[in-house]
Amino acid sequence: MKLVITDELKNNIYTVNVDIKDVTNEDTELFSDYGGQRIDISALVKKTVTEEVDNGDGTTTPTSKEVTLVNEGASYKYMLTDFPITKSFSVVQYGDDAEFIAKEYGKLIETRAKAIIDNLKSKPDNFSGVREVIL
Repeated sequence: MKLVITDELKNNIYTVNVDIKDVTNEDTELFSDYGGQRIDISALVKKTVTEEVDNGDGTTTPTSKEVTLVNEGASYKYMLTDFPITKSFSVVQYGDDAEFIAKEYGKLIETRAKAIIDNLKSKPDNFSGVREVIL
């Protein structure tokens, strides 16, 4: 299974499309065994901004702080069944940060999807197997 992230810029709107491709029988069985897996598709994008702070004596000191650019409430979709997902970020709404936000959003969904798959694959199957009992 692979996650395919497609970025597109059209009319000052940065669009991120995330889809799941090449799902194998083993992948399907994994989801069947453990049920539908929800992924948070909301955007939470921050960036570090450095500002020069006036010291009052003619000098300045650089100070960094984290600024939240987008903070949406949680929104969930089920992996496999609810994909693809598409999210757009317009220059009108986000200004010069729109491209940065779109790129970070793609990375965020990638991180969340990978964590879900890694978690599923790490679960041991202590049930399946064959027992032979001599009677």
